[in-house]
Amino acid sequence: DSYGNLFWAKANEMVPDFKFVKSAMLIGTTPAEKTDEIKSYLDNGYHLILGVNDGTHWVAVDKVKDGTVYMIDPARTNTNVLFQKYNTSGVSRIRIYKGLKNAPNHTNTPTTTTTS
Repeated sequence: DSYGNLFWAKANEMVPDFKFVKSAMLIGTTPAEKTDEIKSYLDNGYHLILGVNDGTHWVAVDKVKDGTVYMIDPARTNTNVLFQKYNTSGVSRIRIYKGLKNAPNHTNTPTTTTTS
């Protein structure tokens, strides 16, 4: 809105098959614990936006690879590694979305293969 507030469910209007699921707090206190929680959401097919700097700035999660969270940050170009740029305690909020049922799997989502 004109005050800079974000309405998380509005993404549904712009992309009807992209659904806001819920807001949550990241439970872990260490980078490893938070990374595990983020990876768990990704592995279950969710798309994530994280509140950093105690929720005053938001970044999209790109992937978790080899225990490192990679982000897409609209305010940064010098790094895409979450915990290199943002303090662990300030990475506390999460917004969870689900995408199209027929969309390609996220890079962290396991695929199922059938053998005959």
